[in-house]
Amino acid sequence: MKTDGSVACWGSNFFSDTVAGQSNPPSGKFQQVSTGDYHSCGVNLDGRVVCWGTDYVGQSSPPNDIFEQVSAGSGHTCGITADRKFVCWGYNGTGQVVPPNGNTRQSTIKDGPVEWIPELISSSYSHSCRVKTDGMVQCWGSNYNRNGKFIGQATPPSGIFRDVSTGGGHTCGVKTGGEVACWGVNIDAHGNLTNQTSAPPGEFRQVSAGGFHTCGIKFDGGVACWGSNYDRDGNFAGQSSPPPGVFQQVSAGVFHTCGIKMTGSVACWGSNVNLVEGVAGQATPPTAKFQQISAGMMHTCGVKTDGSITCWGDNSVGQSYPPSDTFLQVSTSVIHSCGVKVDGRVVCWGADNDLQGNITGQTIAPRGKFQQVGAGWFHTCGIRLDGDVMCWGSDEYGQSSPSADSALAPAPTRRPTSIPTPTRRPTPVFRSGSWCGLGETWVDGHYRGGTWVRGHYRNGSWVSGYYRGGTWVSGHCRSN
Repeated sequence: MKTDGSVACWGSNFFSDTVAGQSNPPSGKFQQVSTGDYHSCGVNLDGRVVCWGTDYVGQSSPPNDIFEQVSAGSGHTCGITADRKFVCWGYNGTGQVVPPNGNTRQSTIKDGPVEWIPELISSSYSHSCRVKTDGMVQCWGSNYNRNGKFIGQATPPSGIFRDVSTGGGHTCGVKTGGEVACWGVNIDAHGNLTNQTSAPPGEFRQVSAGGFHTCGIKFDGGVACWGSNYDRDGNFAGQSSPPPGVFQQVSAGVFHTCGIKMTGSVACWGSNVNLVEGVAGQATPPTAKFQQISAGMMHTCGVKTDGSITCWGDNSVGQSYPPSDTFLQVSTSVIHSCGVKVDGRVVCWGADNDLQGNITGQTIAPRGKFQQVGAGWFHTCGIRLDGDVMCWGSDEYGQSSPSADSALAPAPTRRPTSIPTPTRRPTPVFRSGSWCGLGETWVDGHYRGGTWVRGHYRNGSWVSGYYRGGTWVSGHCRSN
């Protein structure tokens, strides 16, 4: 550390044949610095720990605490917080992240006692799940598909988890030993059997459940994916065909996947198109360094190393237009995104409806400070600093009503054959590049030809199916 507080490093900058970056310190002023085998960490003037280099087992992912000192080991790191507590993170194969007094918190560990597993939260279409402080997974919302068939996406297995991720109709989590467990349905967008809940054997560090596929980071940093490799129209998309390389984090969207490499750059694979209007760009990341990423339906957002958020892909309702601020985490979904700022406040952007013109409120975040946020289709859930869970937005299936006993919504009743059209549209609604005004009615697009599969709304009436194959006829606004 130089006399002006900046850090200079020299020597090896590799791990095996891969550039790790342990000799590339970030800019800024520091109070103290420590080097490990293939990573380095320092305490900046704000008391925050910043690490650089390898992060295979979480050794470069410090908790959000105020520190007085830090020490980097081989595959783990320890520090002393301002309130004189020992906090460790990283690999715990021989107990190296277990301080004698046990005062650790917010640690990302491997094989550690359950009280140190961080609470994580994830939201999807009709259910949400979190990892509680005791390591058990709690889910709430629907356990059924739209036709009332039980599929079990909100019924987690027993076990101690350190990670959980909700998909379209399935959920996956990483247990403390690195084993991935998945539950829910194995069907793609066309009703074909897939295997998104059939996790491969081996030890994983992280898992992400997408629309109809799942991806995870193995212990060696490689990405493995399983499940559907096709888009909504049955065309090959490749969301389950990851590129080679070593990754820090992976995020599975609906029909695409993105991951952050060891260098901080982002690689995406899978569908790059809008469902109606052509290329959206959700799988074409910008050239920048990222520390966290979230893939949605037709857009992707990431937190860059400077804390700002950049989004790419569909921006038809503002879901790819984040505010200018400094963030710790971001979560994307279908038509909205949310992020946790460095001060703990949650801010959301994008559409605030359910694609039918009904205001649902998924972007209206409550006051208070949060650790993490998870954006679902038309709802959002977050974990507050005190560990409580709060949700907002659509609660049609109970997905915004967490409870201590993990109460689940009953099987949905079958959709009515006709739903009355509202007498007045509350606000103009953006659809397929057009704003429908108060004097206009949205006529939904539909397929002409092909095979009828399952339901959607059209012109205010429930149609019990959609076409697979055939020709897409775009929707439009029609004057009343």
